[in-house]
Amino acid sequence: MYITEEVHFADSGGPVLIRVARWAQTLCVPVIAVARQCWISTRELRTVGVEAGYAVASAEDMRTVVATWVGH
Repeated sequence: MYITEEVHFADSGGPVLIRVARWAQTLCVPVIAVARQCWISTRELRTVGVEAGYAVASAEDMRTVVATWVGH
């Protein structure tokens, strides 16, 4: 999971997110981008190796994202 303030379409999530996605690919683990604002679709994120992106504004939003990925 990668956490940042914003994820933008213009830079495909930025250089750190892209590096994290490449590293995770070698380990065969998914990368989920979590940010206050997510300005890029899941389809575009997948082009750089990120499985999904979520805009999270509260602890409840974060619990929902976690529950989605851990199955609880």
